Amino acid sequence: MNINSVKLVYFSPTGTTRAIVESVAEGINVSKTEHLNLTPPEAESRGLEEIGDGLTIIGVPVYDSRVPVDAIHRLRRIKADKTPAVVIVVYGNRAYDDALLELNNLAIETGFNTIAAGAFIGEHALLPIADGRPDTGDLRKAREFGRMIWENIKTLKKSTASPPKIPGEFPYRGSKGGMLGV
Repeated sequence: MNINSVKLVYFSPTGTTRAIVESVAEGINVSKTEHLNLTPPEAESRGLEEIGDGLTIIGVPVYDSRVPVDAIHRLRRIKADKTPAVVIVVYGNRAYDDALLELNNLAIETGFNTIAAGAFIGEHALLPIADGRPDTGDLRKAREFGRMIWENIKTLKKSTASPPKIPGEFPYRGSKGGMLGV
């Protein structure tokens, strides 16, 4: 698989998810990195965003065990053509339940081909859980995850990449991605 660029697509109201996806991208050895920030309210009214070649890292926080509703709406405004993707959720050290599976399914729905998936800890927005996270150790692990992805990419041909096994259940548990959580 030949990857020359990385596109970071994220919904990150507190900046935590952005920090994680940026750290993963640092571990991937490419010279060109672009950002598509889905957080601002105006992202809801953007036109359709088409993503082609390269690798896309998609990151969202976990709200009440799910992908946030606003993130879902904004991610559905993206279309890819079997573009390789890494899906990442950031959760408040309680549980991410079905959020990673939900994000993966959303990525597939919008045309991505998931090649890796990960869940990282971030400070919980409402409860005194995981204060100060992600810390330097968490960001180092995110960079290491990126390096592992890069090593695998270098040895893969597009046709041989198999999707990762992602834990979770469908129908998804929890509410519909309300505004509670990281």
